[in-house]
Amino acid sequence: MKKILKALILILCLIFIISCSTSTEEDQTVKKQHSEETNRAFSMIENNGSYRRKVEPNKKQSPIASPPIVKKVTIKKRKIQLPESVMIEINQNLAFYCMQHRKSKRFGGNEEKCMSYVNKTLEECQQKTESSHHKLLKCIKTGLKKRS
Repeated sequence: MKKILKALILILCLIFIISCSTSTEEDQTVKKQHSEETNRAFSMIENNGSYRRKVEPNKKQSPIASPPIVKKVTIKKRKIQLPESVMIEINQNLAFYCMQHRKSKRFGGNEEKCMSYVNKTLEECQQKTESSHHKLLKCIKTGLKKRS
């Protein structure tokens, strides 16, 4: 019984290996052929010139087309012309920051150091923001909060 089972397993393994190792023939694709009427219609269209590009005989064609010339536009950053009320509000925020931090170790009780620091923050915010005074004011407030 064991010999028959071993022989059967051996035969099945051989059949499996042989079936996996055999190669299959590749399908050969046949080139499509059109009828004579269709070929005549194609040749008439090609001879008619509807698919050809017509070139004037006076103009010379260059083999390589040159890329279009693109002019570079430089944008100059302008300082924002702030209304007087906004300038007053900005100056109040700067002065208030210096009053709050007058005894901090960073400035050592020197108001000039504080004002130069605050003006530096103002200049950085003016460079970042271009469009509106509201963004400038918000930038100054957040810039001073981050650095305190």
